[in-house]
Amino acid sequence: MTELKDFGVPGVGSGILHPAKANQFRVLLDDSKIIMMQVTKVQVSMVDRTITVHIEQPIGMAQEMLDEIGRLCYRSIFPDTTFPFKFPFAIELLDGNEGVHSSVSGFAHVVKHEFALDYATSHLAQHILTLRYTRDAQ
Repeated sequence: MTELKDFGVPGVGSGILHPAKANQFRVLLDDSKIIMMQVTKVQVSMVDRTITVHIEQPIGMAQEMLDEIGRLCYRSIFPDTTFPFKFPFAIELLDGNEGVHSSVSGFAHVVKHEFALDYATSHLAQHILTLRYTRDAQ
């Protein structure tokens, strides 16, 4: 019998949320494989140069995801960094397998994070990250 551990995200490993769907895109934020595996929707606004990343995950992984998002948001509290901390990002459009047929990349910083839990309806934990992006690291 096939188990969830038998499915994976190309370039990441096991744990894909929707194994029945072909992999259509992936979002790379800094070096975070946790966030990449949980992204369900991405919206890009060219007007205000923002990217909104929707993430769903099992409630049991909430602390791990919050730690990872905190690392992206607050890395600037460490010495020798600037605020806001900019990290590399890429949105890759996939061909359904390992192939990337187009991508957008640059640098971004977190401007907003929303986190929602709804125990009454047993939904997954939901995060919405809003990033402001640019082409350079400055």
